[in-house]
Amino acid sequence: MKDQNKTKAQLIAELEEARRCVAELEQYEAERKELVLRRQLWDALIANTPDLVYFKDKDHGLIMASQTYADAVGVDQEDLIGKTAAELWPHEAGEIMADERRVLAGEPIIQEERKATNAAGETRSYLLTKIPIYYDGEIIGFFATDKDITERVRVDEKLKASEKRLTTTFNSLQTGVVIIDAETHKIVDVNPSAVELIGVPKEEITQHICHKFICPAEAGKCPITDLEQVVEKSERVLINAAGEEIPILKTATTIVLDGKEHIIESITNITARKQAEEALKDEEEKYRKIFNQFQDLYYRTDKDGIIEELSPSVKPLSGYSREELIGERVDKIYAKPHERMRFMKSLMETGQVQGYELLLLKKNGEETITSVNSQVILSKEGDVQGIEGTIRDITECVQAEERYRALFENTVNGIALHNIVTDENG
Repeated sequence: MKDQNKTKAQLIAELEEARRCVAELEQYEAERKELVLRRQLWDALIANTPDLVYFKDKDHGLIMASQTYADAVGVDQEDLIGKTAAELWPHEAGEIMADERRVLAGEPIIQEERKATNAAGETRSYLLTKIPIYYDGEIIGFFATDKDITERVRVDEKLKASEKRLTTTFNSLQTGVVIIDAETHKIVDVNPSAVELIGVPKEEITQHICHKFICPAEAGKCPITDLEQVVEKSERVLINAAGEEIPILKTATTIVLDGKEHIIESITNITARKQAEEALKDEEEKYRKIFNQFQDLYYRTDKDGIIEELSPSVKPLSGYSREELIGERVDKIYAKPHERMRFMKSLMETGQVQGYELLLLKKNGEETITSVNSQVILSKEGDVQGIEGTIRDITECVQAEERYRALFENTVNGIALHNIVTDENG
């Protein structure tokens, strides 16, 4: 009866208030679901990333850390909360605490290299990124990722040592080596033995046409690029700066450097019969380039291969946006769709794969060589629900390895063969 005494305006106002409350509840529920989804995606990403990911408060205590971090320090994930560097990284605690003080003072650390000793006693190399977290204008802690770059550092050190040995050998060889741009026929580089044969300083040789120094052929009649002759252990004539003709044993081969075709000529003065000062090892890898960092792609598909989720890094890796691929079959980005059967067989046999090489197809038709880490998603009952994992683009690494292996093998093998033939003919 009380409601009967209310005016129409009061009833309408109460109805509007009720509608507003319902709308707020619906909005709250939508926001709650979105937060849950984001947390699930975050947890999945943390579970699959190879990096050490963690949060710390302003007192340097851990708030949250990935399983990879727990594995590195040898502590159960749930026991990490509140622990500091002094407890987890005793050998490097001083340096780590100094870095953390920088970040908590407002200075981000972006991709700085550090070394640390893990729980197994191994000294590993890490690429650090630490970002301060602000709340109401004050720093309350920081977020950090430590990327394990130990293997990359080892490869880089080996590459630098190899480059140094190759440069030393290149400059020490008593056989002259000349690198020529196949299109312009300009000399790009020469070693000291070639400089001595030609008879003028290196700077007066490089960027000049090869006909001027090492070959009597006229322009347009290059034995290699124009006449398509095979020049291998062939007796030729070199014209030095004084105009003298010097008999040489020459081998020329073409290779691709930095996307351009070049000619590598090895020239041995067969009147002096000079020998190379060092013997080279064929099997050693040379000039292998490694990216300073890899951008991994997180993906998830259902059990039928329909793409359900992708990280934003899908764009640089494939050329597709997330929206273009979500809902599509994963076969769409396989360069060879039949390879998926082989991949799935390996995955199903063990439940996970690490470093599995797949050839993917970009939106523009280019093929990309990738390394895949994946695992099967199972229901509580043990049924396969889907697949999730990370994909890393290793195309440039593979191409660089092939390119520089070709450079090393072609150059060194040619020089070694010349010297052997020279000795036998001598």
